[in-house]
Amino acid sequence: MFRSILILLLTACGTVAPALADDAMRFGISPSVSGFHLKDPDGPTASASAFTPLSGLLIATAGRDARVLVHVQYDKFSVPASTADIGENVSRLGGDVSYQALFRLSRAWKPWGGIGLGYTSEQYTTRYTLTPGGHLATQYPDRSVSSVALVLNTSTEWRLDRDWSMGAQLQYEQPLGSGASALRLGLYLVY
Repeated sequence: MFRSILILLLTACGTVAPALADDAMRFGISPSVSGFHLKDPDGPTASASAFTPLSGLLIATAGRDARVLVHVQYDKFSVPASTADIGENVSRLGGDVSYQALFRLSRAWKPWGGIGLGYTSEQYTTRYTLTPGGHLATQYPDRSVSSVALVLNTSTEWRLDRDWSMGAQLQYEQPLGSGASALRLGLYLVY
């Protein structure tokens, strides 16, 4: 799992380094709120949401109106069980690389829009359903899923001073196979 994330990041760095036009590379953090739609092969599962207090962000300039965004995050949340839905604890470690272009919509607002690929390793543990009386009905074995996802994102950014910027980002991750889709809304602070 960690080896795959490391390979993704090294590939991203290999992509980012030659793309730098003016050696502008910024690092930062990005807390976010996420909604997840889980696909479980053993039955239906409720959707879930989670707060990710800390994730890493790298933004590399790739020209006047283009940049490469690298994002690494760790999510951990639980999905409640019911008589119909499988409950489970979920942990996800993932990273994505996006190419973003600047859209000059007005003099005051110039959002970024991007597309990219992501990789996620997911662990599903303590999987079960309940009886109508609230007791354990069925227990399922733990499972692991690794998936590649299509990533679409948009962000807007404000300069705080010469070195610091703050932004807001909306990102959608759709797995190309099995795995959980995610919709993230977050803020970021970069140096």
